[in-house]
Amino acid sequence: MLGLILKAVDKKVNAVLALDPEAFFLFLLPPIIFESGYNLHKANFFANFFTITLFAIVGTIISTVVVGSGIFLFGLIPAVNYSIPLLECLVYGALISAVDPVATLAIFSALDVDPTLHMLVFGESVLNDAVAVVLYRTLLNFLNETFSPSLIGMAFLQFFYIFTGSVLIGICFALVSALVFFPPPSLSIYRFVSSCLTSSPRVIPCSS
Repeated sequence: MLGLILKAVDKKVNAVLALDPEAFFLFLLPPIIFESGYNLHKANFFANFFTITLFAIVGTIISTVVVGSGIFLFGLIPAVNYSIPLLECLVYGALISAVDPVATLAIFSALDVDPTLHMLVFGESVLNDAVAVVLYRTLLNFLNETFSPSLIGMAFLQFFYIFTGSVLIGICFALVSALVFFPPPSLSIYRFVSSCLTSSPRVIPCSS
């Protein structure tokens, strides 16, 4: 109802209330992913890290390819007669591959299912958002390019370049957050950082 009212209002109001996609990706989405990672059960997550990563990365790519190819082939049917470029179909496939299994996790919690199964679904959903965003933005960069086999290789290289950089930045923020929220018991955060910066390796002589 609110959307209909805003739609009928002057265009200047709509321009002020419009959400910039860059603001969403830079300021709204990272805290959501950070909160999910901060509150998950670390032991179960890292015990199944390889499987979760496999589902999140490979599964998201497979989902993007299957959905995008399906839409592209569906548009080639004579009865449909609505052809869409393959790259646009893949962009849409990446866009809807970021699933949020809230209902599934709620049912899992109510039924008290196996913790490993719960962590596989939850962990995949946490990483899936980041993978889908990177894949979506990667394909979006090639949207105006002419599709060719070499373009697929360039897209995969850019995907892993952006994904690796994002992971490294995430690790840096995670280390800083760990120092802020979980400082060593015997030291304050400032003394701990200071000791790390000023300490130097020492050679301990061996006594015979």
